[in-house]
Amino acid sequence: MSKGLVFSIIAICVIASVGIGMAFSTYNSVVGQKESIIATQNSQIDSLNQQIDDHNATIRILNSTIHGPKNVTSPESSVTYTIWHDAQSDDYYAKNGITDDTYHDGNFTQLFNMALDDLPSEGGVIHLKTGVYKGWIIIDRDGMILEGEGVYGDVPTGIPDNPPPTSLKGTVLQVTTPEKDGIHIKGQRYSVQIKDLGIWFTRPNTGNGITDDMDQNYHLTYCTFSGIMILDHDKSHYAIQMSNFLHLTFNEIRAWGGPFINLYCNKEGFQAGNSNFYNVYGYIKYD
Repeated sequence: MSKGLVFSIIAICVIASVGIGMAFSTYNSVVGQKESIIATQNSQIDSLNQQIDDHNATIRILNSTIHGPKNVTSPESSVTYTIWHDAQSDDYYAKNGITDDTYHDGNFTQLFNMALDDLPSEGGVIHLKTGVYKGWIIIDRDGMILEGEGVYGDVPTGIPDNPPPTSLKGTVLQVTTPEKDGIHIKGQRYSVQIKDLGIWFTRPNTGNGITDDMDQNYHLTYCTFSGIMILDHDKSHYAIQMSNFLHLTFNEIRAWGGPFINLYCNKEGFQAGNSNFYNVYGYIKYD
């Protein structure tokens, strides 16, 4: 083989090797650029996902602030406490629906306070069975439901020319202590529900049927009152009185006695209201 042919072959091999090396270098550069682009896009996606999570967390906080906490005491959930009156012993009993523990006391108000204090932090249900409960109620918890089993008068109501009832039957809170409100909701509260019970005053110099603190502070929001009868509050007190409230609902509230309802706003810079009243009725028995 001539020297010229050998050098030609070597030159071709060198050129081929250089070409292959450049090709691999170009390929690696393209792959590297693609990987860099993908990494940048993944980083952007992670950043967007974090922003979405942050926005969702903000929305949850705002919903909790505006609407109050989600109440775990939906109709399908179990009752936290069931309270009943044993007429034979004249004692009141409270059964914890979670632990099945049962407590009793001769003083209804004390027993109710015990059950209220024992509710979970997210709220709960206190269910009053049919019966007469002598005492009064103070509610100082958010997100709770107080429910009875219904109430009716000894005289059929809603019939023209019928006199007002003289007593209440069903689930009845009987207030026998002068100057005590039937149900007093204390402080700033939200997501409280009261339904299907009666409040009956049996002594003179009564308190109000259902009331808040009636001072210059903000009080109730997103609370519901339904299926309630109030009997024989005196002419100096109201069946219902509320101040500085928002987003309340009253449905099927009937009362016989003194004035029916007192609503006002006296908190500076605050506009109360945004509330609904359905099928409410007040009968003033006094001149």
